[in-house]
Amino acid sequence: MKFEYHVKPTGSDAACGDAEHPFATISKAAQMASPGDTVIVHEGVYREQVDPRRGGLSEHERITYCGAEGEARPVIKGSECVQGWTELADHPHVWTVMLDNTMFGDFNPFATPIFGDWLEMPKFGKDPDKHLGDVYLNGVSFFESTTLEGVYDPQPRDTDEDFVLKIPCPVPDVD
Repeated sequence: MKFEYHVKPTGSDAACGDAEHPFATISKAAQMASPGDTVIVHEGVYREQVDPRRGGLSEHERITYCGAEGEARPVIKGSECVQGWTELADHPHVWTVMLDNTMFGDFNPFATPIFGDWLEMPKFGKDPDKHLGDVYLNGVSFFESTTLEGVYDPQPRDTDEDFVLKIPCPVPDVD
C-alpha cells in the first residue's frame, strides 16, 4: 500500500503525517516512508539533517520526495540560527555564545578536524587543526582563528597562496 506523507514547518512529528495533520520535519517522514511512498514537503525552511531509514526497491518502487505543488520551494539547511550571543565587555565587537554539545546530535562539525592527503593546509600533526563547522553572519562565512588573539585582533586576508604554483593569489571580494 502506498502512502502520501506531508511535511510542514507548522506540523507536529506526533501527528499522523497526512495532509490535514502534517509532520513538522522531513526526518520524521523519512523514518516512516517505505518503498512506493511519496513525501510532500510544503514551503518553509527545514533546519535538519535528513537520513532516510529505507530506500526504494526499484525504479518503480522508490520513495519520492517532492515540493508541494503550487507552493514556493522548501529550503533544507544544515544550519541553525543561534541565539544568546553576548558581547565581551573587555573586547568590543567580539561576541561569544556557549552551545550544548547535544545540539549537534551524533556529529559535531566543530569537534571534527579536516585532514587528508589532498589538503595542503593544515598539515596533519604540523599545523593547528581546522574544523568542518562554519559560522555565518549575513551570508558571509567567518574564518577560523587558531588563537584567542586572532579573534581579538583579526588580520584582513587580501591574498592567499596557490600551494601548487607557489604564487600569491588575490582573495575575491565578498561584497
